[in-house]
Parts: sequence; C-alpha cells; structure tokens
Amino acid sequence: MTTVSGGLRHLTTLLKDAGLEQPAREARLLLAHVLEVAPDRLVLHLEDPLSEGALRRGEALAQRRRRGEPMSHLVGYRAFWGRRFAVDARALDPRPETEGLIAAALEAPFERELDLG
Repeated sequence: MTTVSGGLRHLTTLLKDAGLEQPAREARLLLAHVLEVAPDRLVLHLEDPLSEGALRRGEALAQRRRRGEPMSHLVGYRAFWGRRFAVDARALDPRPETEGLIAAALEAPFERELDLG
C-alpha cells in the first residue's frame, strides 16, 4: 500500500508528462478532492496510507485532466469573487479575468446596471 505522498508523486508525474503548467499543484488539488480534505491540509496526511481505490480515482481524474478537461469540472467547483460556485460540463466556467471587470466596475458609483451575459 502506498502513502498519500506516494500517490501525490504519481499523479504529479502523470500530469507533468502531459505538459501541464502546474502539475504538482493540480495533483494536490485532485488528490485532496478524492480524499475529501482541503488542499492546504493535504500536507497533514502525507504519511497516511492511500487506498488502492483512492489512488485509482485520482488516476482517473488525472487522465481526464490530461485530456484537457477543466480542473473546475473535475473537482466540481470554481472560486469566484470570494465565493464558491458549483460547476460541471453543463455550466459556463467563470473566468478569472471577469473578476477584474467586476473590480473595475465597482470603482465608480452607479445607480443602474446592465448584465449582458
């Protein structure tokens, strides 16, 4: 049986071999999702045993990521403007640059708004 640390290394290698920009970060997010722990708390579990089932679920998610599926669809949410929104293949994924547009719009006072999409 492998440990969480070993599983994390394995998933990182899978993602790195696919040429992803941040394979270690994405592996951590996927494994934390599989283990149902916050990504920033995964470090507390590195020496814990990792079940074969959890490793396989992590590998399946990593394979989907390697094929270009958005990380938000794999973990089921996207953080946006300080909130967490559920997303999947049926929903448009909020883009990070949209937060900049919101910040710019809120810099000036307004009485009315128009949402175009």
